[in-house]
Amino acid sequence: MKRASIITAILCFATAARANTGAETSIQNGISWSFGSECLDVPGFATADVALQGYACNGGSNQRWIFSDAATVNGIRYFSVRSSGSGKCVTANGTGDFAGVTQTACIGSSAQQWSLTQLANGYVKLVSRLSGLCLDDGSWPVCNADECRNEYLSGLQQYSCIDDGIQAWRLGANAIPPPPPGIVNVQNNSQLTVLSFQLNGVEQPGQFIPPAFSESFSAAPGVYSALLAVGFNQNSGARRRCASPATNRPR
Repeated sequence: MKRASIITAILCFATAARANTGAETSIQNGISWSFGSECLDVPGFATADVALQGYACNGGSNQRWIFSDAATVNGIRYFSVRSSGSGKCVTANGTGDFAGVTQTACIGSSAQQWSLTQLANGYVKLVSRLSGLCLDDGSWPVCNADECRNEYLSGLQQYSCIDDGIQAWRLGANAIPPPPPGIVNVQNNSQLTVLSFQLNGVEQPGQFIPPAFSESFSAAPGVYSALLAVGFNQNSGARRRCASPATNRPR
């Protein structure tokens, strides 16, 4: 009786390289005033680096924004937010309360990456990766016993995330792109040439992967473990059952 050979299948996850963007959308604040709600706005359709503002929603290109996947860190998905009119990105200036928010050339830095926190009413909070603070429409007079926040800055700002309507934003349909597909690279460290295995419950039968080579497979983000692989040498056709404990998490 032949002894079963041990195959080590190394699984590495990588996100797809192609751009993954949502539809153009307004970013509308959750507070209503006599003239309606305010939208995230580039003043005067500017193409230079300028401070952003909240302004009465009017549907202009300076109020339309495009969300694109930027990074996933510790399971949190971050987006760049690019102006349809200027082509520049929403940028956090600083890391403290009342720090401003401007548009600048899109360079992919953490200052231009924003996560979304879903609220029960269908609105979202936009949270800066750089500062951990929320996008806040500081032009509204929000006061409590200690302070009136708009005394410090009139306009868009960052502020500690709290249960406050001026930090709640509504996005249009299809604004957020679906999660990007993943690629799982399976490397054959055995002497067998044909392997069968499962990726997240999906059978990958009879894959020709020469020893010391790897092959890529499309798969959704997740944790993939080749705990059981069946392989054989293409020349002999003798099937062997092999085990591998390898597992890698998405990066």
